[in-house]
Amino acid sequence: PAVVSGAGLSLPPAPRLAIDEGVHDVFFIGGESAVAEKFAGFMRQLGYRVHTDKATADIQDAFSRGHIKSLVLFGDLNPAEMDMIRIIRGQKSEAALPLIVVSPFDDFEMRLSAVRADAMAFLKDDADPIALADKIESVTQHLEVPPKFNVLIVDDDDMLSEFYRQTLGRVGLSVQTLSDPKETLRVLAETQVDILLVDYSMPGCNGRELASVLRQDERYLTLPMIFISSHDEIESLLLDSKLGIDDFLLKPFSALQLESMLVSRARRAADLGDLMIRDSFTGLFNHSRFHEELRMEIYRAARQKHESVYVSLDLDHFKKINDTYGHSVGDHVIKSMARMLQQSLRRTDIIGRCGGEEFGIIMPITPFENAKEALEKLRKKFAETRYTVEGHEIGATFSAGITRLTGDSDFEAVLKIADEALYEAKAKGRNQIRAGGA
Repeated sequence: PAVVSGAGLSLPPAPRLAIDEGVHDVFFIGGESAVAEKFAGFMRQLGYRVHTDKATADIQDAFSRGHIKSLVLFGDLNPAEMDMIRIIRGQKSEAALPLIVVSPFDDFEMRLSAVRADAMAFLKDDADPIALADKIESVTQHLEVPPKFNVLIVDDDDMLSEFYRQTLGRVGLSVQTLSDPKETLRVLAETQVDILLVDYSMPGCNGRELASVLRQDERYLTLPMIFISSHDEIESLLLDSKLGIDDFLLKPFSALQLESMLVSRARRAADLGDLMIRDSFTGLFNHSRFHEELRMEIYRAARQKHESVYVSLDLDHFKKINDTYGHSVGDHVIKSMARMLQQSLRRTDIIGRCGGEEFGIIMPITPFENAKEALEKLRKKFAETRYTVEGHEIGATFSAGITRLTGDSDFEAVLKIADEALYEAKAKGRNQIRAGGA
């Protein structure tokens, strides 16, 4: 095993990993306890690859290749554990590695220690194992700039606008610049804009006037707006609350200040947006947003002349699970299904919760047979999975109907065809997949 200098500790070994996009690798510190084994077993059932500090190969290889995406500590943050965290985070490539603490203690001092260790989440060790999967998904997504996040810069100084554009482009934001503030309404109507960066002092229409014009339109009442201002404009900005200003940058400011504020606002706006389009229980698209995605994919299939696939999926005998074991166990099965879908399917696939135990899947630009094969593997994996919940060891299955999306598809017809195929799967014994349509 490789030895890393610092506190006299050897960095523990771990297996060499093959690159596999879509699979989340997690590294457990203190993973030898029964509690950690319970969490590890469940995480593996969901499709995660769990590696512990008692493995046998070279841990540095896994980290250097960027495979480990999150770090989970089982313990009380004692000096040896803190040394291990420092060693791992001391590797330059892993500086942003998110840490989650799972501890037998849950008091202020323990949580404060977790904060001082730069942990992004904390769990009591008797928590539902699926809560750990939720935390991992949450913290890793939070480290990323929201995808396709669009910034519109309104500033009459072309040189400064270009500086802003290049600075924000480096952190993954999509940036459009506009020198004439009177064109803002037109651009907003034609382009998806998630945040506005506006110079307060512009000839012809200053930032205050532009904000007032935009806030008159109900479509832009909640559009985040950040002003660029000078010292002598601060008082008027602070007093004029009806502008709905979210924040301001005071000239002169650094590129780092600009990046930090915009990325922070982007994440916050994305979090708020998710509350509106996500099912709060599973984190998947809610019913209405999923149907919007389905309509858009049907439109894309027609325009680009490609074949995609739609799946209607339903858990089998779910009422019996609730009646026999209670709703908390049923909730656990629903969350497990949601996490397994997220872990097993591609990042480009779109998943929604369409009802209590009903799910929908859109597989863009996917041959029908390939989609059916992937779904069949998922069906077998889910059927073989066993969960221990509140002392009960249970299993569950699902049935699904699958159909093509082509240029000739109709939204209502697609839903009907997939549902009829699903009903056929239920009628013929459940735990199977049936194809609908030609």
